[in-house]
Amino acid sequence: GGNLCVTFSRMRPETVMPSIYVGTGNDQRFLNEQDRVAAQYALARNNWTSETRIGWNRSSLDRVNDFWMVLDPAFTGETDLTDPARRVGQLSLSSGFSTPTAEVLAMRGRSYSVEQKFGRIVGTHAFKTGFRWAREAGSKTNPQNPAFSFLTIPDLLANRPNSMGLQTGQPAHDAHMDNFGGFLQDDWRVTNRLMLNLGVRFDFYPTFQVEATSDRPAEIVNLESPTDLRLMDFGTPRPADRIYNPDWFNVGPRAGFAWDVNGDGLTAVRGGYGLYYDRTLVGIALQNAFVNPPYAFAAVFNAT
Repeated sequence: GGNLCVTFSRMRPETVMPSIYVGTGNDQRFLNEQDRVAAQYALARNNWTSETRIGWNRSSLDRVNDFWMVLDPAFTGETDLTDPARRVGQLSLSSGFSTPTAEVLAMRGRSYSVEQKFGRIVGTHAFKTGFRWAREAGSKTNPQNPAFSFLTIPDLLANRPNSMGLQTGQPAHDAHMDNFGGFLQDDWRVTNRLMLNLGVRFDFYPTFQVEATSDRPAEIVNLESPTDLRLMDFGTPRPADRIYNPDWFNVGPRAGFAWDVNGDGLTAVRGGYGLYYDRTLVGIALQNAFVNPPYAFAAVFNAT
């Protein structure tokens, strides 16, 4: 039989960043969770080998200010951690006085991966081929308590704000991105002193997918390309399941060599070249763009 190895890890680190505010306080707390499972199965025969890997990862982060938990005293119902409604707002004066600002950053992530490799030795060639599928998924939102700004103390006492900032966070959603890859490789022992490493990789990146998980729509809105950037004549909104063009075929060649200069195994010269393609970073590039059209998740209103 083959060799099976399974690993599991579970982490629950927490961090507290103190604040100068007294009373209820406004310490910022980082509540982290991460679980990982990985399995590998290796099988070897006379002239071929097989390697199978499966991975699963789940991560969670809640970054919460203590003052976020302070609600309108007249409110008696229940509210979700990420719901900005009924939170006590920030009051600030142009002279410098301010009550606490508070927010919650809630990020959820999960990933899956399956890899399979086969190797076979034929004469002076060691061939290897394999494929990989991976999925990254999760969500993110970052609401803040409303911020009311006043020019003077009389304006504050009369409830006449000069401006009000409202950041409701991204609407509830779940999103994922798949990526597929495969490769072919040949380690060719040309002579006892020269080894060539030749290979090619193929990567396929379909489009990002998202669905709302509440009554609020959750979309990424992207317009069709303009005929001329100088005219800024962008087209109509693209379909929700095709907000950008998929990148279906990327070919990455690679070549390398190892040369035993004197044939005694003491001095070797190595070199190589490779072209690689990577995926779009889910959290940075896309998860910040979710909105509930036509409303922005962050807006500032002036006195008018």
